[in-house]
Amino acid sequence: MNIESFFRNLLNGKKSVDTKTLNSIYSKPQPDKGDDATKFSYITAGYKQQADLLYLTNDSGYLYALVVVDQGSRQLDAVALKTRDAVPYFKYHLLIFLQYLYQFLFVTVYS
Repeated sequence: MNIESFFRNLLNGKKSVDTKTLNSIYSKPQPDKGDDATKFSYITAGYKQQADLLYLTNDSGYLYALVVVDQGSRQLDAVALKTRDAVPYFKYHLLIFLQYLYQFLFVTVYS
């Protein structure tokens, strides 16, 4: 029984299905092999960060949130900002990076 006949029987109200058909439907797919196989790039911690400035509703004067994610470790950090100026943005971005660097060097490497 192939998949087309399985669905045809299912639409016609037949409840009996052989186990071979069920196993073929729910079996784990085979991994890709060869040159055209899917390849995933693994990013080490601290190599690549992504930052975004999000607009918030007025929350006690804070209108923006700076969110920084380390792609390798998936560590997330966020800071609330009152303005979108470059100086506080750079200051908090640098502060988040230095906190991450401190944690990576002194907590992870030397422990």
